[in-house]
Amino acid sequence: MIGTAGTSFTPADVTIEVGDTVTWIDLQSFGGHNVAQSASGVANTYDGSGFRSGDQGDFDTFEHTFNAPGVYYFICEPHVAFDMRGTVTVEGVALPAASPLGLVLSMTAIAAAAILLRYRYSKGFALKA
Repeated sequence: MIGTAGTSFTPADVTIEVGDTVTWIDLQSFGGHNVAQSASGVANTYDGSGFRSGDQGDFDTFEHTFNAPGVYYFICEPHVAFDMRGTVTVEGVALPAASPLGLVLSMTAIAAAAILLRYRYSKGFALKA
Protein backbone atom coordinates (compact mmCIF):
# COMPACT_ATOMS: atom_id res chain seq x y z
CA MET A 1 0.00 0.00 0.00
CA ILE A 2 1.33 3.42 -0.95
CA GLY A 3 -0.01 6.55 0.71
CA THR A 4 0.56 10.25 0.28
CA ALA A 5 2.09 12.83 2.61
CA GLY A 6 1.92 16.35 1.23
CA THR A 7 3.68 16.09 -2.12
CA SER A 8 5.33 12.71 -1.52
CA PHE A 9 4.33 9.09 -1.93
CA THR A 10 4.98 7.00 1.19
CA PRO A 11 6.73 4.71 0.66
CA ALA A 12 7.92 6.02 -2.69
CA ASP A 13 9.56 2.74 -3.69
CA VAL A 14 8.14 -0.74 -3.19
CA THR A 15 9.18 -4.24 -4.23
CA ILE A 16 6.53 -6.86 -4.94
CA GLU A 17 6.12 -10.23 -6.65
CA VAL A 18 4.58 -10.85 -10.07
CA GLY A 19 0.79 -11.00 -9.73
CA ASP A 20 0.67 -8.70 -6.69
CA THR A 21 -1.59 -5.66 -6.58
CA VAL A 22 -0.43 -2.26 -5.36
CA THR A 23 -3.00 0.09 -3.81
CA TRP A 24 -2.42 3.82 -3.64
CA ILE A 25 -4.48 5.56 -0.93
CA ASP A 26 -5.27 9.12 0.23
CA LEU A 27 -5.22 10.43 -3.34
CA GLN A 28 -7.72 13.17 -2.48
CA SER A 29 -5.50 14.73 0.19
CA PHE A 30 -3.49 17.94 -0.30
CA GLY A 31 -5.71 19.23 -3.10
CA GLY A 32 -5.85 15.91 -4.90
CA HIS A 33 -3.34 13.57 -6.47
CA ASN A 34 -3.29 10.99 -9.18
CA VAL A 35 -1.00 8.11 -10.15
CA ALA A 36 0.35 7.78 -13.67
CA GLN A 37 3.01 5.48 -15.07
CA SER A 38 6.00 7.34 -16.50
CA ALA A 39 8.68 6.10 -18.88
CA SER A 40 11.61 6.58 -16.47
CA GLY A 41 12.61 7.82 -13.06
CA VAL A 42 13.09 11.33 -14.43
CA ALA A 43 10.18 11.56 -16.90
CA ASN A 44 7.60 14.19 -15.99
CA THR A 45 4.63 12.94 -18.02
CA TYR A 46 2.31 9.94 -18.29
CA ASP A 47 3.84 7.46 -20.72
CA GLY A 48 0.52 7.12 -22.57
CA SER A 49 0.24 3.35 -22.35
CA GLY A 50 0.65 2.27 -18.74
CA PHE A 51 -1.53 2.52 -15.66
CA ARG A 52 -3.21 5.81 -14.71
CA SER A 53 -5.71 6.51 -11.94
CA GLY A 54 -7.51 9.32 -13.74
CA ASP A 55 -7.37 13.06 -13.21
CA GLN A 56 -6.39 14.92 -10.05
CA GLY A 57 -8.64 13.92 -7.16
CA ASP A 58 -10.91 11.61 -9.21
CA PHE A 59 -10.41 8.75 -6.77
CA ASP A 60 -9.26 8.32 -3.17
CA THR A 61 -7.75 4.90 -3.92
CA PHE A 62 -6.31 3.27 -7.01
CA GLU A 63 -5.17 -0.32 -7.58
CA HIS A 64 -3.02 -1.91 -10.24
CA THR A 65 -1.96 -5.55 -10.63
CA PHE A 66 1.53 -6.17 -12.01
CA ASN A 67 1.77 -9.34 -14.12
CA ALA A 68 5.28 -8.94 -15.53
CA PRO A 69 8.63 -8.44 -13.81
CA GLY A 70 10.42 -5.13 -14.18
CA VAL A 71 10.70 -1.64 -12.76
CA TYR A 72 7.64 0.57 -13.14
CA TYR A 73 7.95 4.31 -12.57
CA PHE A 74 5.02 6.46 -11.48
CA ILE A 75 4.31 10.13 -10.85
CA CYS A 76 1.60 12.40 -9.51
CA GLU A 77 0.93 14.57 -12.56
CA PRO A 78 -0.23 17.69 -10.64
CA HIS A 79 2.79 17.56 -8.31
CA VAL A 80 5.59 16.20 -10.50
CA ALA A 81 7.31 19.61 -10.23
CA PHE A 82 7.67 18.81 -6.51
CA ASP A 83 9.32 15.49 -7.52
CA MET A 84 6.30 13.44 -6.42
CA ARG A 85 7.27 10.11 -7.94
CA GLY A 86 8.14 6.52 -7.09
CA THR A 87 8.87 3.05 -8.36
CA VAL A 88 7.35 -0.39 -8.17
CA THR A 89 9.93 -3.15 -8.64
CA VAL A 90 8.28 -6.42 -9.64
CA GLU A 91 10.27 -9.59 -9.08
CA GLY A 92 9.58 -13.10 -10.31
CA VAL A 93 8.54 -14.76 -13.55
CA ALA A 94 5.87 -13.33 -15.84
CA LEU A 95 2.49 -14.97 -15.50
CA PRO A 96 1.60 -16.95 -18.62
CA ALA A 97 -1.31 -15.70 -20.65
CA ALA A 98 -4.30 -17.99 -20.35
CA SER A 99 -4.84 -19.73 -23.66
CA PRO A 100 -6.26 -23.02 -24.88
CA LEU A 101 -2.85 -23.91 -26.33
CA GLY A 102 -1.16 -23.33 -22.97
CA LEU A 103 -3.69 -25.57 -21.26
CA VAL A 104 -3.18 -28.33 -23.86
CA LEU A 105 0.60 -28.11 -23.50
CA SER A 106 0.37 -28.27 -19.69
CA MET A 107 -1.95 -31.28 -19.83
CA THR A 108 0.36 -32.97 -22.36
CA ALA A 109 3.36 -32.48 -20.05
CA ILE A 110 1.45 -33.96 -17.10
CA ALA A 111 0.34 -36.96 -19.19
CA ALA A 112 3.91 -37.55 -20.41
CA ALA A 113 5.23 -37.46 -16.84
CA ALA A 114 2.58 -39.97 -15.75
CA ILE A 115 3.47 -42.32 -18.61
CA LEU A 116 7.18 -42.07 -17.77
CA LEU A 117 6.54 -42.87 -14.10
CA ARG A 118 4.31 -45.81 -14.99
CA TYR A 119 7.02 -47.15 -17.34
CA ARG A 120 9.77 -46.77 -14.73
CA TYR A 121 7.71 -48.57 -12.08
CA SER A 122 6.73 -51.36 -14.49
CA LYS A 123 10.42 -52.06 -15.17
CA GLY A 124 11.21 -52.40 -11.47
CA PHE A 125 12.88 -49.03 -11.03
CA ALA A 126 12.01 -47.12 -7.91
CA LEU A 127 12.21 -43.40 -7.55
CA LYS A 128 14.45 -42.26 -4.72
CA ALA A 129 13.13 -39.65 -2.37
